[in-house]
Amino acid sequence: MGRPAPEREGVALVLVVILLLALQLLAHGSLVLARQELAASNAARRLLQARVAAEAGLGATVPRDGTSRDTVSPWAGIVVAEGALTGASHQTRVTRLTRELWLWEGWGRAERQPWRVGLGRVIWMMDPVERVKAFGGVIEVDAGAPLDIRGDVEADRLPPSRSPPDPRCEPLAAALDSVFADLAFPALAGDTTTGRTEPALGLLGPAEMSERMATFAWVGGTPSPSETLGRCVVEDPWNWGDPIRPDRPCGSHWVTAWNPGGLLLTGGTGQGLLAVAGDLELAGTRFDGVLLVGGHLRLHAGAEVVGVVQAAGGATVEPDSRVRGSACAAALALEAARGAVGGPIAIPGGWIGPLDG
Repeated sequence: MGRPAPEREGVALVLVVILLLALQLLAHGSLVLARQELAASNAARRLLQARVAAEAGLGATVPRDGTSRDTVSPWAGIVVAEGALTGASHQTRVTRLTRELWLWEGWGRAERQPWRVGLGRVIWMMDPVERVKAFGGVIEVDAGAPLDIRGDVEADRLPPSRSPPDPRCEPLAAALDSVFADLAFPALAGDTTTGRTEPALGLLGPAEMSERMATFAWVGGTPSPSETLGRCVVEDPWNWGDPIRPDRPCGSHWVTAWNPGGLLLTGGTGQGLLAVAGDLELAGTRFDGVLLVGGHLRLHAGAEVVGVVQAAGGATVEPDSRVRGSACAAALALEAARGAVGGPIAIPGGWIGPLDG
C-alpha cells in the first residue's frame, strides 16, 4: 500500500488543530462559567449574610423608656444597637414618624462590601402625653354601658401651666400645653363611646398588660405608702406611692399593676397605672393617675380619683365621691410606667423592605 496523499495529511492536521481549539475554547468557557458561578455564589452568600445581619438588627432590643427618644424630632432617627455576626455587621435604628409611631430598621452589611441591606417595620411606642390626649375626657365608658354620676366629676382646664402648679409636672407641662393648647379636658369623653369591652391603652390590650405589668392578683386590700428609716419600701406590694405627700420618700413611687380579675380597695392612697380586667370598687380610697377597668367602676364612701378613668363596663360615682380630672397626674403615671408599657409593639402588617442603603 502506498503512503497517504499529502492533501489528506493536511486535512487531518487541520481537523486535529480545529478539534484542539474547540476543546480549548470549551475548557475556557467552562472555566469562565465556573468563575461566574463562583462570583454569583459569593454574591448570594454575602447578600444572605447581610440579610441575616439585618434580621439580627431587627431582633435587637429597642429601649422602652423615653429618656433618649423624647428629644428625637419627627423624621429623625437614632441608632439603638450595633453588633457583628460571622462575616457581617448589623445596626438597629429607629426613626420617629409621629409621637408614638416609629420605623424600626435593621441594617446588615457583609464584610468588604460597600452596600448594605435593610428590613423595617412600623412599631408603636407609648407616649404619655399622646395617651392622655387620646382619652379626650376625664371618664370614658363603652357605648351603652351604664353611667351613674351623682358625685362630682371635674374637668381639667388646660394648659396645665395655668392650672394650680404641681412641681412634679413641670417637665411635662410644655408638652401638655402644646397638645391641648387652650382646650378644656372635658368631664366625659365626647359621646362616651370607646368601642371597647376590655381595658386597653393604645395597642396594649389585656394580653400585653399581663405580660408587661406586674400582676396583682389579690381581690381586695388597702394601698398605703410604706417607709422605713427614710426609705420608701417599694418591695411592699401594697405600697402604691404617696400622692398626698409628694415630698415624702414614697411621693415619687408609682405603681404599674395588672389585676386579671376584680378588685376592691378599701381606704388608703395610691398613685400610678392600674388596669383591672373585671370590676373595680373604691371605698374611701384616693388614687391618682390612670384607671383602666374592663368591667364596672364604682366609687363610694368618700373615694376620690385624680387623673383619668376608662371603664368599659360603665361607672358609678356616688354622691360622697368624686373624680377630679388631671392631665398632669395621668401623664406622670404613664411616664412612670414607661419602662414597663412603653413598647415596642409591632403594627400588624407593618413590614417595609427590603431596603437598600
